Amino acid sequence: MFKLLAYILTIKQNPKEIELTIDSNIDGEKLFLETFKISNNFRFGTKNKYLTITLKLQGLEKHFIYYLIDLLFVIEKAKKS
Repeated sequence: MFKLLAYILTIKQNPKEIELTIDSNIDGEKLFLETFKISNNFRFGTKNKYLTITLKLQGLEKHFIYYLIDLLFVIEKAKKS
């Protein structure tokens, strides 16, 4: 699990959302499709050479940490060699 955390560069949280910043060396299409299967509360954007993934916290069926753990596994699968 700690190996998966290495993909995340920054994490920002406020009462409405959590924003993760990761390196853009990733298969964006695969990431988007697999993340959408987890929840449609994820949003994507880019800043400089980094990818930002935002999870909106309102309306989630379970605690947000479950979504983030699933997201980490998706990021690992989508990571380009």
